[in-house]
Amino acid sequence: NVGAMFLPSQARRILALAAMVMFAGSAFTAEPGRYEACLTLVKRDAEAGLAIARDWLAEAPTATPARHCLAVAMIDAGEIAEGVAQLARLATDDTLPAPVRGDLHGQAGNGWLIAGRPDLAIAAFDSALLVHRGDIELLIDRARAHAGVGDYWSAVADLDAALDRAPGRDDALAFRAAAYRRLEVWELAAADAARALTINPANVDALVERAILRLYADDTAAARADFSQVLLLAPDNAAAVLARSFLAELAR
Repeated sequence: NVGAMFLPSQARRILALAAMVMFAGSAFTAEPGRYEACLTLVKRDAEAGLAIARDWLAEAPTATPARHCLAVAMIDAGEIAEGVAQLARLATDDTLPAPVRGDLHGQAGNGWLIAGRPDLAIAAFDSALLVHRGDIELLIDRARAHAGVGDYWSAVADLDAALDRAPGRDDALAFRAAAYRRLEVWELAAADAARALTINPANVDALVERAILRLYADDTAAARADFSQVLLLAPDNAAAVLARSFLAELAR
């Protein structure tokens, strides 16, 4: 268990990223109304969107918007490996503008995280960052992927780069706190968790990190208070799952 902040992004992340591509190049604006309608349907009903995308692709097997909507629909409908493979194929289509291919590599990276393949996610994010150099979101996403393969120093390096560009990103600070904790660099982990909570007291990932560090310091009461606060702030968040497991252990 690498901590709540390193859990894979959800399929909705792919749908959010789709908006970056929607009007990025002529390949995606050939039928903007139909493309937008397809993505909108996927958001509302993944299975229905999948059917519409497949029908569209049957009509136009090389239509880039149809291929992209199908990939997004597959991922959201649970056909994750197939959908990510479709994104990866699109990302290597050299008829598309480089920025669009970069966006698609980033989407594929998040898809590989959802599929539980952080190794493939790293390669996809590497390709995306060759196009979108220094992109903060991509750096944070690649940090997740590095953490997923246990390479916490590389995760720290990506988070350092992201925080150089956006020092107020409390999510990146919480992620870096988790990485430092895994590396047993306790003082830096505690400093990042504290800084994240100064910026955003409701950051549940940072609260979990501070709680775990307090357990290491034998401050059980303070740790229990942090875990309980996580449940109050975000009872359905992945961080809450971790908080509940710790509170259950503390109650024994």
